[in-house]
Amino acid sequence: MRTKKLPLVIPVVLAVLLGAAPVLADGPLKTDDMKVFSWRHLGPWNFSGRITDFAVPAGQSQIYYAATASGGVWKTEDGGISFAPVFDDYGNMSIGNIDVAPSDPNIVYVGTGEAMHARSSAHGNGMWKSIDAGK
Repeated sequence: MRTKKLPLVIPVVLAVLLGAAPVLADGPLKTDDMKVFSWRHLGPWNFSGRITDFAVPAGQSQIYYAATASGGVWKTEDGGISFAPVFDDYGNMSIGNIDVAPSDPNIVYVGTGEAMHARSSAHGNGMWKSIDAGK
């Protein structure tokens, strides 16, 4: 598993692009300040980059896994602020399903392959199991 974490900069970019500078100049954001933001699709418009499944260990709010159609499996331990890839070395980046065993949060199942198969995704190479939370 790689330990490089990627910062989640989307909120900062959105704040700048949507003109939230006047709101930020008044101090920390409050819940009502978020009303100046509106959701819009930023891409991708083509196949790839899709999240195909999420898995959250029971009782956790900061740890979860994101399975992607053609980008492997990503794990966050800080509620989505940063993510680390946990499936780069197993021969398949197309992930269809992911789940955490209810009996043990260290057991993670990954089903490779993807139902919306297109030129950007590949066939699966089986079901994988981690017994150390993706390490």
